[in-house]
Amino acid sequence: MYSFSSIILKQKTSPILHIIYNLSNCPKTHYDVLNLPRTCTSKEIKESFIKLSKEHHPDINKHRDAHSKFLSINESYKVLSNVESRRNYDLGLIPNRTTEVYQYGPQVYNRGKENNQWTDRTFYANRDRSKDDMYMQKPYYGIKGQERVSNFKVVVICLTLASFVVGLQFLAIAKSATFQREELQRKSQEAQDSLNSLKRKVEINGNQLQIELLNLKFAEQERQSGRKNL
Repeated sequence: MYSFSSIILKQKTSPILHIIYNLSNCPKTHYDVLNLPRTCTSKEIKESFIKLSKEHHPDINKHRDAHSKFLSINESYKVLSNVESRRNYDLGLIPNRTTEVYQYGPQVYNRGKENNQWTDRTFYANRDRSKDDMYMQKPYYGIKGQERVSNFKVVVICLTLASFVVGLQFLAIAKSATFQREELQRKSQEAQDSLNSLKRKVEINGNQLQIELLNLKFAEQERQSGRKNL
């Protein structure tokens, strides 16, 4: 026999009915029992516990479910009032759970997708805050008097240093290229001056005499080179 919920899913009605179906099948958490959000403080937990325990105490409330409700309230307060047990309990919860619904005939199967607890915003809100004031008084970098630098300032400083280093590199490259060009021009000018000087000497002394002078010069250079090798 088909259940009402399976008939609704089978007929592919609006997503709102799927949400109602999923919420009706979700078990209550300790936060739900105390009518509190997961970001509640320890003070709010205590106040809600006192209020609800008075309303549902079996000696005052004669409803048949008052006793079980009272036990649930006590159990929820016992877990959430302790920092360690509350942290462990929060790790076991699955916030913002999304459910995929599969139907095979009259049966409906739900498969939840687990979320990472590190992306759960309430996990940070439920941390142990007993030592927050102590750490607030300590220097952020371990140096007394040195205040914490904002992330924006750090980014600006890093970008400024990076721009300065890049500028130095461009300057060094440009200077190196200029130096090499000037050195090449200097050597080229020296070679041109030597050639012009040789041409003038040839014109003055004649080709034969200039060749003899060059041979004497080369011979003298070879003798000096031989003496250095000895």
